[in-house]
Amino acid sequence: MVRRIKYIAILAASVLTFGKARAQDLLKGRVQELHNEVLLSGIKVENSTQHQTVYSDPKGNFMIRAKKGDVLYFTGMNYVPDTVYLADLKYRVVSLVLKQNELKEVKVRNTETHLGNLSAAPETGPLGSKTVVYQPGGGLKVKIFDSHSDQKKREKLQKLEEEGAQYRQIVAAFNEETVKKYIPLRGQELKNFIQRYMPDADTYFRADFNMGMYINDSYKEFLKIPEDKRKSPTYFQLNNN
Repeated sequence: MVRRIKYIAILAASVLTFGKARAQDLLKGRVQELHNEVLLSGIKVENSTQHQTVYSDPKGNFMIRAKKGDVLYFTGMNYVPDTVYLADLKYRVVSLVLKQNELKEVKVRNTETHLGNLSAAPETGPLGSKTVVYQPGGGLKVKIFDSHSDQKKREKLQKLEEEGAQYRQIVAAFNEETVKKYIPLRGQELKNFIQRYMPDADTYFRADFNMGMYINDSYKEFLKIPEDKRKSPTYFQLNNN
């Protein structure tokens, strides 16, 4: 009888230990949109170490097998991908940045200049090769535009717009909330880190760019700088080397 009770106690302890170990192998959390906290469903959550992929449910919840040191990848059709390094298995709230789908502004003018019984559009847009304007006192004034020059201006403007959109996307992704998931910096030191290691467009939009690895590698370099300079509010503004 005593042996039987001892066996049951050992079996119960084994079950509890196994259940606890299994629970520690699971990470739970939810995915939401940055700033407005809209819960996101259908977000792909991938743990490449454990070779497991799950998707967030209609309430943004997810549960995936994981352990300390794993890296999770969060991807969704309309959101900037994010990477989370697991320093522990505490409940995670992951906020994804909405991709910027900007429409170019188009301005349409419909004005006319009237002189007696005559009327004409004052000027066409930059795409026109000629503009006809009635001059005071009669006569016509014809403006000839260099189409090649206009094309260069349009290309330059388009490039500036694209660079601006890329920069806004990088800033939205490489922010304090994202960076402090990976490294133990706070306050002015965190601001200095972001200012110094903000990735450029060529780096950020590279096909093999990994946010977690980039931050960790940059952090190693950052620690080589003396601590008083790392925490200085002016050092990185005056020294960009």
